Amino acid sequence: MLKMCFSRAQCASLPARATRRGREAYRGSAGKEASKNQRLHTKKLHAPPDGGVPSGSSSEGTPTAPGHVIAVADGLEVTATLLDSGSDDTLISRAAVEALLKLDPGLDLRDAPTPAYGKPVGGQLVVLSRVALIRKVSLATSAGPLVLRNLRCWVDETDEELNITIGRPMMERLGYSVDAFLVAALTKQPEYDGGGGAPLSPDSSPMLKMQRLQYQACYDPPSSSEATALEDFALTPKFESDDVASQRVQELFVKGLKEAVARGLSERGLLRMKASLDKYTDNFRVQFGLDPPVKVAPLKVRLKPGATPVKCKARRYPLLHRIFLDAHVKELLDALLIRENNRSRWCSPPRIVPKKDMGDLRMTIDDRAVNACTEAMPFPMPQLEVVITHVEGATVFFSCDWFKGYWQLPLDPESQELYTLMTHRGMYTPLRDPMGATDSVAFCQQAVEEIFRDEINRGVLAWLDDLLGYAATEAELCDLFDRVMQKCADYGLKLHPGKCVFFTKSIKWCGRVISAAGVTHCPDRIQGLVDMAPPITAADLQQLLCAANWMRTSIPEYANITGPLYKTLEVAMKITGSRKKSKLQKTKLDECQWGQEETASLNNLKDALARITPLAHPRADWDVCLFTDASAEYWGAVATQIPPGDLEKPRGEQRHEPLAFLSGKFVGAASRWAIVEKEAFAIVEACQRLDYLLLRPGGFTIFTDHRNLIYIFNPYAVDAGIHRYQADKLQRWALGLSCFNYEIEHVSGEENVWGDLLSRWGAPRDDPPPSTLQLRQLAVVDQVAPLQQPDFEWPTPTEIRHVQDEAIALRVPDDVTLDSERDLYVTNTGKVWLPPDAGDLHQRVCVIGHAGASGHRGIKATLHMIKEVFYWPTMSTDVEAFIRGCIHCLSTGNSREPRPFGPTLRATQPNEVLHFDFLSLPASSTGLHYVLVLKDGMSGYTELVGCPAATADEALSALVDWFKRFGIVYRWVSDQGTHFKNQLIGSLRRLFGAQHHFVTAYCPWANGSVEVVNRLVLTPPSLRLDISSM
Repeated sequence: MLKMCFSRAQCASLPARATRRGREAYRGSAGKEASKNQRLHTKKLHAPPDGGVPSGSSSEGTPTAPGHVIAVADGLEVTATLLDSGSDDTLISRAAVEALLKLDPGLDLRDAPTPAYGKPVGGQLVVLSRVALIRKVSLATSAGPLVLRNLRCWVDETDEELNITIGRPMMERLGYSVDAFLVAALTKQPEYDGGGGAPLSPDSSPMLKMQRLQYQACYDPPSSSEATALEDFALTPKFESDDVASQRVQELFVKGLKEAVARGLSERGLLRMKASLDKYTDNFRVQFGLDPPVKVAPLKVRLKPGATPVKCKARRYPLLHRIFLDAHVKELLDALLIRENNRSRWCSPPRIVPKKDMGDLRMTIDDRAVNACTEAMPFPMPQLEVVITHVEGATVFFSCDWFKGYWQLPLDPESQELYTLMTHRGMYTPLRDPMGATDSVAFCQQAVEEIFRDEINRGVLAWLDDLLGYAATEAELCDLFDRVMQKCADYGLKLHPGKCVFFTKSIKWCGRVISAAGVTHCPDRIQGLVDMAPPITAADLQQLLCAANWMRTSIPEYANITGPLYKTLEVAMKITGSRKKSKLQKTKLDECQWGQEETASLNNLKDALARITPLAHPRADWDVCLFTDASAEYWGAVATQIPPGDLEKPRGEQRHEPLAFLSGKFVGAASRWAIVEKEAFAIVEACQRLDYLLLRPGGFTIFTDHRNLIYIFNPYAVDAGIHRYQADKLQRWALGLSCFNYEIEHVSGEENVWGDLLSRWGAPRDDPPPSTLQLRQLAVVDQVAPLQQPDFEWPTPTEIRHVQDEAIALRVPDDVTLDSERDLYVTNTGKVWLPPDAGDLHQRVCVIGHAGASGHRGIKATLHMIKEVFYWPTMSTDVEAFIRGCIHCLSTGNSREPRPFGPTLRATQPNEVLHFDFLSLPASSTGLHYVLVLKDGMSGYTELVGCPAATADEALSALVDWFKRFGIVYRWVSDQGTHFKNQLIGSLRRLFGAQHHFVTAYCPWANGSVEVVNRLVLTPPSLRLDISSM
């Protein structure tokens, strides 16, 4: 880091009563206007009393300050060159560089490989990132010009004067030595008198008298008012904010005050509030500025023992994202929030995600790998149900929100490298606390409580970057607001004016509505439960009663209110003969003696739900659960909390208290999403809208009945094997969850009553209930995957042990022993033993081993799956016989199991659908080995293109040639070969805006139109001829 000190001229040009500390920081805090005043003061103060040549004049008589000379740098006259600044290196001002570029565009100016940092005494940190090579610098002296060649200078971007600061190393080469200078002075005399105490003679000139008074004033102690003014002026640098940003802040002030008046703020309160905003305008920001971090101890991250650096791979970004990254990184660099660090050992990839507004983007950082290596900071989060009790007696409120909260928190220099991000331009290390880090939430809460420690629970409540102020009277609230603004100014905390409420009598804070009447929960968070449409089927009624039963301790006379409903449900269970939801779904309530009594009972239950305190107070020591679910049309989510230890209990015994309910409907393009995307959206949307509940050090647990989401949202799991576009979308959503600390678990649909309640029938119905139809015969088609059938009975350990006990009672096999841990009989290899005569159990095990998630397994795969767990003597013979008798495997006629047929693309006009495929043939004399078959889907017109190899280049050339002659085709059909499914063909598709339909692997009949041509080409004997004529 460069040390930047100041010359004699700078110190002499300070105001008369400036303190020593103020003089040192004067140049860094005064700005451009102060530099002009400096030169003016210098000329006046250093004129000798006798009216001779000023001590700082050049040989030509041009007045200069002491330590300054006139210089010419590559033909540009530089007005001031500082010789005794004490700088570690030579500096040149930005204004001088711009002037030199106008004279010589070929100036050797380049970016430094590693930036340097200069810090003037008492000033702000200055980043030096460019280096200029000045070929010739001529310094004017009384004996003639002194020439310096090939002078390497750092560019001072903050200096707007034509200056060159000669660094200490160059001055030492010129013979300048501080010690030699002092020794020479010592040889003349041991003591020197500064002249400040000598009395003025009566015949002294007016100039000498004025100069003596100026020197004497520098040592006089300033008055209290002067000292305060000078300290504020010299020690608090004020950067001129952008006029547009300042105007925007004022506009938001006016808007906020108008809303405050509309909410009841008096005229006197308006004047006081406006005075506070005018006084502390610098506390508010709408865009990044050169603001230092909040004045708290920086966050120091602790790594786990044995942690090693993690470094991501460079990623490819589209042009739009690269443009955004360049602009955003430049903005952060200009605000000194990040620094370039291409030698970092740690780095994480940035991810560009769209914001709500069309065209707006946001940069996030995937810090999951770094978070896995760090130890979490222990810090208690406030218990909301406790801190809100301090609001009792308050009648008026205000709220404040930080501006870019996490970018204001300091990060320890030793921890900054951990969160380095890698872009397409290089690597950049943040200088502030990044959002998404393990300790970010705890550190943010620690910082806000340190800043407002005197006001917390005495007028201010703080939850991360959300501040709530409360008071009994308007005057007290204005006093409190002024104290909060003073704290923000003292610690350098910046607020967003558009997110502040300056005065109100009823305010929303952390999901609660707080007013003088008390604290209530936001009514829209339970609206989906209270205003549900009446249940239609017995399964709907079962879900309602299961959900209401979880809150029965809050409903008086719950058993009396719900008695008729339980009776109706029992009748439905007797009719269907089952308690399963899938069976009850087929039974209408009209068939189960549903009448006026049941309707009244349902209305009474809803009234009781509406009268109770609907949502529980979140407790920091309880476990938070998030249940989500999605159907074809609706999605739902509910956040609950349970006492510590309840997660290990059976779900029916867990004591859940609801925290919030959410539900919605899929419309537009979202209605065509795959079910895995809809299930994932429910989780992401719930986390984003309930972040005030889920951002907690202890994390939370997500329960979903879609098993694939466990792997999709698990950063340590393998790829779920879904489509690329779905994986990209889900990965973007997963990155949005990276700032949350959560675990995700699978829960069966039978137990996920909260999610199903709001996603399937809980949302309002647009269409009327269908009428009941009489059917003479109902055709039922069994599913290909029997494990997906709701009535499939899985063999339980209890059932297996029962069968084993019956067999053991007759004869005990020699190689079978009792495993006390599993309470089952096992073989000497640890496999569960099944008796030879347990045919029913053998068949059910074969069903489980044969029916995979993506289709039926073959004989070897099925046998391998079963052998991993079970054993019986005739296992191999039974498995082979079972699979050979599987009707679904017999219908395929192949060892591979194709996926179900999809819809065939059919053309309605010529050149609407283009089918193409590569056909392998014997090599010709000219080296051609493949034929690319292209066929129009409507007319059947076909072209055969000879190719030496089946590559993407050959396919691209043939497609472009077709498009040139017949026009662009916007729907393509082909298989998934690498010659068709690649970036080159994908770029062509995006260029034309076409749709490329890939047929399912090992299903050539899905592209049957071109396969027919392939068969015809292979049939005639003329195929043996040279195909070069094609």
